[in-house]
Amino acid sequence: MRADPFALAADVDLSGFAPTKTHPRVDPEIIREISEENGYPARKPVAAKPSAAPKRQRRWRTGRNVQFSLKTTAECIQRFAAIADSQGWVFGHTLDRALTALERELAAAK
Repeated sequence: MRADPFALAADVDLSGFAPTKTHPRVDPEIIREISEENGYPARKPVAAKPSAAPKRQRRWRTGRNVQFSLKTTAECIQRFAAIADSQGWVFGHTLDRALTALERELAAAK
C-alpha cells in the first residue's frame, strides 16, 4: 500500500521556509557593459530566410490507411510530386497509377 503524501499536510508547519535573502535586480545595461568588456558581445537575432512556397497539404479521404515509407533521392520525390500536382492526384493515387503502368510495361516486355 502506498503512503498518502497529503495525509500529514495538516500537521506540517512550513512557515520556516520563507526566503532568507532577496537579490536586487541588476540593470541590463550594466550586464551588457560587463559582457562586452570580457569579450561576450550580445548576439543579434538572425532573420529567418524566406522559405519557398508552402507545400500543399495532401489530406484527402481516400480509404488509404497504410503507411508506405521508403528512401529515395530528393529529385525522385520532386518528380513524383510534380506528376501528382500536374494531374491533381494525391500521392497514393499517383503510386497506384505508376504501379499499373509499370505492370503493363513489364507484361508487354514478356
